[in-house]
Amino acid sequence: MAGFDIPDDARYRHTLSLELVGTMQMTVGNLAAAATAYEAMARAAEKRAAAQPDVVARQRDVVVARDKIAEVRLAEGDIAGAIAMFEESRATLKDIIDKEPEFEYVRDLAYSYNQTGDARRISGDVAGAEQDYRVGLKISAFLVENVPDYAGYRRDLGVSHSKLGLALRMGNDLEAAQAEYDAALAISRDLSAKSPDDMELQRDITVSLNAMGDISRLTDDNASAQDFYRQSVEISRKLVARDPGNTLWRRDLGLGISKLADTRQAAGDSRGALTDYQSALALAQYLAELDPANAEWQRDLSFSQNRVGDALLATGDTKGAADAYQAGYAVAAALLAADPDNVTRILDAAYSRYKLGIAGLDPVANLEAARDMLGKLKADGRLPGANESWVTMVETALKRAKGG
Repeated sequence: MAGFDIPDDARYRHTLSLELVGTMQMTVGNLAAAATAYEAMARAAEKRAAAQPDVVARQRDVVVARDKIAEVRLAEGDIAGAIAMFEESRATLKDIIDKEPEFEYVRDLAYSYNQTGDARRISGDVAGAEQDYRVGLKISAFLVENVPDYAGYRRDLGVSHSKLGLALRMGNDLEAAQAEYDAALAISRDLSAKSPDDMELQRDITVSLNAMGDISRLTDDNASAQDFYRQSVEISRKLVARDPGNTLWRRDLGLGISKLADTRQAAGDSRGALTDYQSALALAQYLAELDPANAEWQRDLSFSQNRVGDALLATGDTKGAADAYQAGYAVAAALLAADPDNVTRILDAAYSRYKLGIAGLDPVANLEAARDMLGKLKADGRLPGANESWVTMVETALKRAKGG
């Protein structure tokens, strides 16, 4: 209608509604719909900010909306694009904090560093991820120190400890990683005890339990790892039963089951491991089919197919293992083709080529390809510390394949 102007409070409610729609679409795995909602949210926020240029809160709304778009880009695998958007928003956010140093704006800054940390970690830049996570942790600790009774800031601190722990583990600093995971689990359990119906806090506990299990496995304590993973899976099953449409919780369940299967495989229970790996694969396939554009879900699918291959190979089903490894490599190769300089994608493809080689599928060619990919990463100084043992693993398998 000509001359009609929407009241500002109505515009604000509209912006919030778009954010809610985008978040719901992210939860069910529809990245395209989420992007559409967040882009509309950004346009609405930018219009309000232009109408009220002196209101800092309106500028912050724009930052929030753009960060949501960056989240979608990250989920789609556009890591460089996501980092660029987060960093652009961060510059604006720092200007906002200079004008009005509100704690919630400072909290946004911690979130921004954690997000770029995630992106760098996914790309294989472990050192860069650790640096960003440390900044995010420092900011979260500052907020808890100043507002110790606010559960939201304490939860943020726990998440930051967990993220830093993951980067340290990837860098092979297991002792330091353990300390971060201990801190994260202590915070999550304390908060959950005070708010037992908060499902997000329950989910935080599963993340920490899985991380503790990972450390236990890396230090050859398979029994403890199995216990941690079993606790995590138990909680995840309850979460999924409560909200079957929550794709994040479904993904957590699949990852937890796969980790539990790893411990069974290590204990010599190949049949039990195979059953669990197949359950995890079914969850991964469901999510991958739900949104083929989600790069992380596609990666989970490749990972699960390789794990099924491992269990089949251990039970003597070489043909079944080869088929599973080929399916896993097809996904890994497609992801690498879409982002050929991504360290994580290179590692995934190299691992799949290694698996194909040990399954007897053109072993020399596949193992040489894996060796060359790892060798280039090492020569370029981009091979993460946690993956350095892969070089020897592949070279040993190659020597055996050549009859050495």
